Amino acid sequence: MRAPTTIRTHLDLAEYKRFIRNHIIQMQGKTIMDTKEKIVCIFSIMIQVFRLSHAGAGGGRTIPSLKKHIMRREIRYIDPEKNNQNLCFFLAYSFIMMPDIKADVAADGSTIAAKRYKERSRIAEAKRLFQRICGKKIDDNYQSFNFSKETDQFIQNENLNINVFAYETTAETIAATSTTAPANSGSYYLWKQYRRNKQNEQTKDFNVLLITDTINKLQTAHVFYINDVEAVTGLKYCPICGGQAYKTRDSNIQSKLKRHIQKCQKNGRKIIKKLQVSFGAWSRG
Repeated sequence: MRAPTTIRTHLDLAEYKRFIRNHIIQMQGKTIMDTKEKIVCIFSIMIQVFRLSHAGAGGGRTIPSLKKHIMRREIRYIDPEKNNQNLCFFLAYSFIMMPDIKADVAADGSTIAAKRYKERSRIAEAKRLFQRICGKKIDDNYQSFNFSKETDQFIQNENLNINVFAYETTAETIAATSTTAPANSGSYYLWKQYRRNKQNEQTKDFNVLLITDTINKLQTAHVFYINDVEAVTGLKYCPICGGQAYKTRDSNIQSKLKRHIQKCQKNGRKIIKKLQVSFGAWSRG
């Protein structure tokens, strides 16, 4: 059982308490057969608490490397203050549906012209995507995309896997020691995966960075599109399970990845083992 909500406010917490209370009552409801048995009910709960790193409006004030990745177009960013409608998730999705095109030469020798969409075009595309997916036009009352409630249906309908990355400073991970790492030391890591039930050749990976940001003096969760996962994380992920990763600096990465892919295919697309790497480049499945 999983409570279908992300607790952000006291109202969310009250709703969660009602959900748990009703669920316990339902589990402990008596039937005629129950009167013939001695039932012992053990109800356990696990709560995951996490703090997202604050990027700062405009990107990169608190996460030093964020500005660098944005400048290199490894992470794509559109200033939310230019469009105050909580569209960041659909703005990120526009990079999947309307990707920029690099100049290249086609197989037949013809030239492929480069094309980069302007911010206003992406905002317009994000609004079109919202209307198509949600069945209505976006307005100022829209709160934001709810990962806990909307993701499962979204990935099934859009034929996607969503990989959610986050950022963590070294000091946050070395709680057991008294030493403090430099303020600019940290890494991006795979925080959560939402994988489609049935994969096919057309299924795409939608990679996003989830952080907190300040928009109109209010702190809120914010989504960036990750254009180059390897450049951002320093890891190469298995294209099948999406969870196993190897350091790009590893000289044996190709052979390791090949062996894992072969095992992953035989194992029915399941993760074979968790990768243990030192802090600075690591993943969480």
